[in-house]
Amino acid sequence: MDYILEKIFTTVSLQTYTIVATILFTAIFFFFLKFIIKFYVSESNKNTNHFIVKLILIIVAIIAGIITQGVIAELYFFKDWECPPRGNCI
Repeated sequence: MDYILEKIFTTVSLQTYTIVATILFTAIFFFFLKFIIKFYVSESNKNTNHFIVKLILIIVAIIAGIITQGVIAELYFFKDWECPPRGNCI
């Protein structure tokens, strides 16, 4: 996994990563949340599609995608956790 992240972050700019990762993680969260909702909804309500539910689902997926790509970028691009306590890493 570390090799894949190293390859992605050394060949792609931060702006490109931010856009692509946000779209990718938003799609993943959207389909995951949609699956969870369809799995737990009763049989009588499976065919009804409410606009408010879809809108809230999209908003939550976008927020989750932005947070996820930000956390990954923070952990990889700004590697403060790799610096030893008395090291000179800036």
